[in-house]
Amino acid sequence: MLEWIVETSGLIQLTFAVLLGWPIYLHRQSAFLQRVIPGRARLLQSHIDDIFMGILHIVLAGYVAKGGPILVGLFTFGSWMNAQIFLFLAFTNDACASRAWFRIVTLLSFTSLTVAYLWLLLLQFA
Repeated sequence: MLEWIVETSGLIQLTFAVLLGWPIYLHRQSAFLQRVIPGRARLLQSHIDDIFMGILHIVLAGYVAKGGPILVGLFTFGSWMNAQIFLFLAFTNDACASRAWFRIVTLLSFTSLTVAYLWLLLLQFA
């Protein structure tokens, strides 16, 4: 069941990345999108990060699941939040980067992924 959760999360994240491709593509032709999403480069970063994280979900699903529900939670949360940090920045044109809540979310995301990958490395040598 845990493996299915990680795989499904990866497929959802890849689908989300594909859908983000549309506003990236249409951004240059749409004054509305340029107003709503001032940070096109950040949108592209989110798109690429969602692709990479989604692929990592699928590739590592069985391995992550062996670590149990806490590892699955850390891995899934960190992977999703890491990519969406760029999405927040795209909509705010980097204005939220200095906000306390944003720094906390960023710290939680990076910490979650750091712990998850260290845990996976330890599983490799156990």
